[in-house]
Amino acid sequence: MGKITKCRPKGRPYVGFMANSKSAEGEDGNKRLDTWKEISTYLDRDVTTVMRWERERALPVHRVPGHAKRQTVYAYPREIDEWLLGPGDRSQELGDRSQEPEVRSQEPGVASLRNGTGGAEREVGAKHGRPASTLREDEERTNVLSPWMAALVPHGRRQFFTYLITAGSVAAALVVVYVLARPPAVPRVRGTIRLTDDAWEKGSSLVTDGANLYFTELTSSGWIIARVPTSGGIPSSISPPFKSPKIEDISKSRGEILILDPRTPRVRGRLWAMPVSGNAPRRVGNIAADSASWGPHGNTIYYTVGREIFACNLDGSGSRKFAALPGNPSELHWSPDGRIIRFSIVLPPEYTPEIWEMKSDGSGAHKLLADSRPTDSQSSGDWTDSGRYFVFARGLPEPHQVWALRDKGGLWGTGISRPSQLSYGAEDLGAWTSSPDGKKIFVLAGQVRKMLYRYLSGEHRFVRFLPAVSGDEVDFSPDGQWFAYVGMRDSALWKRRLDGSQTAQLTFSFSQVELPRWSPDGKWIGFMGLKSSADIWRAYVMPSDGGEARAVMPSAVAQGAPTWSPHGRRVMFGELPHSGVGAGAAPVIHMVDLATHQATTLPGSSGLWTARWSPDGRRVAAITTDSKTLKIFDFQTGQWKDFAAASQITDMNWSRDGRTIYFEDSLPPTGPAIYRVLLGGRKAEKVASQSRAMPIESTWLGLAPDGSVLISNAVDASEIYALDVTWP
Repeated sequence: MGKITKCRPKGRPYVGFMANSKSAEGEDGNKRLDTWKEISTYLDRDVTTVMRWERERALPVHRVPGHAKRQTVYAYPREIDEWLLGPGDRSQELGDRSQEPEVRSQEPGVASLRNGTGGAEREVGAKHGRPASTLREDEERTNVLSPWMAALVPHGRRQFFTYLITAGSVAAALVVVYVLARPPAVPRVRGTIRLTDDAWEKGSSLVTDGANLYFTELTSSGWIIARVPTSGGIPSSISPPFKSPKIEDISKSRGEILILDPRTPRVRGRLWAMPVSGNAPRRVGNIAADSASWGPHGNTIYYTVGREIFACNLDGSGSRKFAALPGNPSELHWSPDGRIIRFSIVLPPEYTPEIWEMKSDGSGAHKLLADSRPTDSQSSGDWTDSGRYFVFARGLPEPHQVWALRDKGGLWGTGISRPSQLSYGAEDLGAWTSSPDGKKIFVLAGQVRKMLYRYLSGEHRFVRFLPAVSGDEVDFSPDGQWFAYVGMRDSALWKRRLDGSQTAQLTFSFSQVELPRWSPDGKWIGFMGLKSSADIWRAYVMPSDGGEARAVMPSAVAQGAPTWSPHGRRVMFGELPHSGVGAGAAPVIHMVDLATHQATTLPGSSGLWTARWSPDGRRVAAITTDSKTLKIFDFQTGQWKDFAAASQITDMNWSRDGRTIYFEDSLPPTGPAIYRVLLGGRKAEKVASQSRAMPIESTWLGLAPDGSVLISNAVDASEIYALDVTWP
């Protein structure tokens, strides 16, 4: 017979082969195997297995014509070699046999395979004429990989499994590379809850026993130790009579807080241990320190003095040096397993705090984040209760945010991983502590707020006024139901009801607004505004319900705050000093009729500014450009008179009845104070001195609806927040 040509499966090379015949034997020089024994020896299998393969798997075995005995057989090695590859390839062909031509052959060397779907026979010849030596090498490799597979699976399938195992190994290697190369999972903040809202300045430390948070707070009575439930609420004082306490650490097992008092930059504080139960605090020996911490097992106290760390017993006895460092350490914190102590340290020449660590025996002190920059400020570091993460405050340089560092990171679970940022925002975050279950961290968020204070003349002290408002320069509507103010964050004009409802922003196109004033009918608000840094200050009026603000009078000279006439038809303002056109030009005070837009100059007002029209309309108060003299103009006489002298007058305001004028002197020898002058007396009388226990630096003076004096102060009104964290 001639050649039998097959359609090649998709993606495989063309293969042609000769039908088995004696002529093929002679041409190939292929020695014949004449018995079952020789065939089994060639296959390296027992006779029974070979006979079963011939019966079940179409092993190409031929019988001698005329011989009835089963043992009278023969086979060709080339056909057997091709058969070894045949089943795997034939299985692919059976999956796509619709593309092959119907081939029938009478040659005895062609094996018949039955179509499993239709029952028709297909004859598929042996193929892949590879040398037998190459096939045996493939078989040996397969046997090395899996002896049991070599014994049970024909060679073609063994090769398939070899490819499968190799592909699996490559896939596994790719998975390993992916796992090692992908960015590690990092902690995430899922939500934030504010726990306090009292707008008091809080200290630089925060600790918890699980039920409550403990911190220091600056109130009108001075610094106190306060606590608030971890669920939030109104802080309460638990402070004994400390002068200026600083919380250093808490022992949850002992229920005691370590406190230094007084703790100031120039004075080392005496060390106290205060029970959270409210019992009296106890002195820890005679120890005075810069910072302190409980030891890892609660039976030792560690404290710092200058550049050295010491350890002592709980009663302060047995003090001994623990370590000496190149800078001043503070904020000592031990790892939960007691093997490492970390701390903040300040080093020259930048004097920027950074976090260091060392072993429990005081050796091996080194920088924690070796690649951090010299200006990278780090502080307030401590471990979570699980010990898996080290959380600290970090600023580049400001504001400080909360970062987390996973210990025992890296490929083999040693060393530390790269820190990841937990919090983002404009607020400066400082001290923090962790909840016992590790699901939350509590942080102190510092924010500067402008707070209002009212002077209680009967108690001779200032108290908070409208504590929910972070603003300045308040003025009240004639009916006393509304007030206008300048927002702290945006310097925009706002209004709000006195009961705290219906807050509304009135200006949006101004970069800064100052000193709003309601018109006598309550329909308008006047103010001085600055639209951009390239503009000048101008006097404006706008509807009190919102709308367009219009300039009172065009001018190339900067204008001060407007003040209203009793009937609201005219406004008055003074020019700002050192802003006149031409060298040596003195400011003057202008009056403008809002209906006719006609402007006039107040007689004799050259060299005066900061005008205030009296409520009865009979007088005008103004200040000389050196801010040292208060003068009053009388419309009936047309004359100016000196009423008071001071070191530096920053603001003034008429009483409701127009008989008294209040002013603030920010530079008297005894400190900032508020004075008043009766029109009949023309002698300044001190009303209030600003508190030294809680320093107030106000440049504005106002009056509450009841006539009491108001001032404002910028305070670091820290609040406590709970961050809900997911830890990988």
